[in-house]
Amino acid sequence: MFPAPSKTEEVEDGLVSYIPYSNGYDNGFEADIGTENTKDFISELKLKLKLVGSKTLSTIIHNLAARDRPVTCLIYMMSWAADVAHDHGISSAIYWIQLATVFAVYYHYFHGYDELISSHSQDHGLSGTAAAPNP
Repeated sequence: MFPAPSKTEEVEDGLVSYIPYSNGYDNGFEADIGTENTKDFISELKLKLKLVGSKTLSTIIHNLAARDRPVTCLIYMMSWAADVAHDHGISSAIYWIQLATVFAVYYHYFHGYDELISSHSQDHGLSGTAAAPNP
């Protein structure tokens, strides 16, 4: 997206400005990172993205505050960014780009319906009339 991904300089675009940050893959993505199975590969990928992304985003927030331009709200797509916002005492909001139905599934999965949803993960014709779990 940006001509110099390793730099964290502000890019002005009308009313909105952007600050690119490193995700750990500034020179491209190497598919072969020495892991044999897909699960380990994905786990290592997520860890690197979180560690490097958190560090560089935190640096950007700190640098903006030092320039008397404090960040007051962080709108994010990656869940680890909420932790960065929390660590800096900044409000945050998720930028949800998926269907509301997907959000509802996630919400219910993490609020007591995980076994019900998991047990029907291959049943694409489930009508949604299953009983609620006991509180």
